[in-house]
Amino acid sequence: LNRDVSAGAPIVLCVAQILRFRSKGNGQEPGKSKVTEEIRLELTDGWYGVPAVIDTILQTLVANEKIRVGSKLLICNAQISGSDEGVDPLDESYSSEKRTCPLFLKITTNNTRLAKWDAKLGFVSPKCGGITIKSLRDIYPGGGNIPSIDLVICKRYPKMFLEQMITGEHQIPTTTHLTEGEEASRQSEYDLKKQRAGEKHADAAHSECAKELDEDAPSEWKQMVVSNSPEEYYEKISSAEKKVVDDWNERRPVLLQCMVSKFIGDSMRDESAPERKSNPYVKTLVKTFHRDQMTASTQASAELTVWRVSEEQFDLLKEGTVLRMKNLGVKEKSRDGFLQLRAGPETVMVPLSEESKRQLARSGYEERRPKSLIKINLMSKKMETDRLSNEVDVVACVAQIQKLGECLTAIYLTDETGLALKITRNHSATNTDPFQLGNAKAHLVVSFCNIQITAFDEIEQCATGTWGLFSCKTNRIDSRQEELDLWCHSQCGADTIGAVCARLEAGIPMIGGLSNRHQISIGYILAVFEEDGCRDSQRIKAAIDYGEAMPLVAEFPLHLIHRTVALLQSHELREHAQHADLLNISTLNAYFQNNQKLMHLSFQVESCYGGDSPTLRITQVSLANVDALSRLLMA
Repeated sequence: LNRDVSAGAPIVLCVAQILRFRSKGNGQEPGKSKVTEEIRLELTDGWYGVPAVIDTILQTLVANEKIRVGSKLLICNAQISGSDEGVDPLDESYSSEKRTCPLFLKITTNNTRLAKWDAKLGFVSPKCGGITIKSLRDIYPGGGNIPSIDLVICKRYPKMFLEQMITGEHQIPTTTHLTEGEEASRQSEYDLKKQRAGEKHADAAHSECAKELDEDAPSEWKQMVVSNSPEEYYEKISSAEKKVVDDWNERRPVLLQCMVSKFIGDSMRDESAPERKSNPYVKTLVKTFHRDQMTASTQASAELTVWRVSEEQFDLLKEGTVLRMKNLGVKEKSRDGFLQLRAGPETVMVPLSEESKRQLARSGYEERRPKSLIKINLMSKKMETDRLSNEVDVVACVAQIQKLGECLTAIYLTDETGLALKITRNHSATNTDPFQLGNAKAHLVVSFCNIQITAFDEIEQCATGTWGLFSCKTNRIDSRQEELDLWCHSQCGADTIGAVCARLEAGIPMIGGLSNRHQISIGYILAVFEEDGCRDSQRIKAAIDYGEAMPLVAEFPLHLIHRTVALLQSHELREHAQHADLLNISTLNAYFQNNQKLMHLSFQVESCYGGDSPTLRITQVSLANVDALSRLLMA
């Protein structure tokens, strides 16, 4: 109360009273007031009482009688508010029962625990320590900072930078997440622009500032400058005058530089030049470290973000390291089912002694290992709901890179199995190397980390994944990478990769056949017709010659007829196909018969009922890659 001792020190206090204060406020309906109740605690060490303001979680515990009069509380990191100079508890004006008490404690749930009934009241001995959280499940989101917890770093993501560009009159920042390479490039670009802008104002700034500064110069210096021979003038003046001139000559460059810098800064601000700020951070996946026999399956996980991370902290956050963290922040809301922890400059990180692999395994730590393409294909077919379960590392050989759009690129990876993984990445239009491959040619062995596996592609018959914010290419070399590199440059590897590339270009499934619902055919469109004489443009069917005795019949959606016409480059047909009512079946048939082109068609098997046979519906159409098909036949 006297502010002689820090209020944040661990202390055991007893609940003397539960104080309830009611107040009226404006209700939702006009003219009606709403009565709200605030719960406070009066805490005592057996000698003096102090009021305590508690958070909503503690208020709920009070309402549920988990905390009651007589309960002993172990409190850490409390904050004292009110009188800056403290109060004397013996003062007659001091009353801890009144709402207007000039001084009170602020306590939070994560920094408060029920103490044993026989716990001694007062400050806790340093040997006993304060509150150490034993499990992530014991943390209350929004319940204040964590006083102390032992965490094992299960996964560390690459260091990132949060860029803030502040522009406009309202100074609203736009934020972007950048990798280390992107941060260096953006900072260099920003510095260059700032330098050019400064150079543009430098000449004008120097002349104007020099003129303004010289107006305040000593008269002796002014007379010397305007004289016919400043050197002769200087020799004739007295020692006192020389001292005034010398002092000004020493001060003038410094003052001029300051004025020029300020002038340039003001000029650039007037031009509303964007201001750039960059905050380094690293995100990690953590679990509570346990020395007991707790099984890893019962362990909860949390995401820890360390803001303004230093190089020393980044080195501490290695995977498999156990750290004791104090004063760790907790966000009110979780993300993807993970508790969100936050470390800042106020957070203390202390590495504990090296623990055995068995103890780390008990805590849920698994050493990072790349997944095989067989495992990834199985994961892609049976997706887990947990985001983390679908995040993998992979070592494989680059089979092909495809530009899917101006800002979308896909890379296909394969290995000895002939299976494939397709990874797509959204990127800026100026990014010419989205997968960080450099000048490497085909058949390069790459190691990618933190790839998010997505649903299996039924058409291409391959696993798929996305390149996320924390995905990266690593330069580590292990036995698997060396083994795969030898295979890639062997004749067997070249043949397998060539076959995979040929199948991709030809649009043929990677392995086996398609699923029961999806099919692919290579053939010629012989004719189109309306089903059962029905004059409905939405129920048009196509007959396709795919090399068998009887043609294949499938529903041909109108929008795909438009696409086929565009692919066949018929200007006359395109004019008709722009409007469904003008589509002439006989004109289409005449053109298909006279201009045969090999087509690549994807189908979906439509469900049927009763004894009806299933029907096919065309879902995609494109020109077949004849060269790639030829390579497949010759393989």
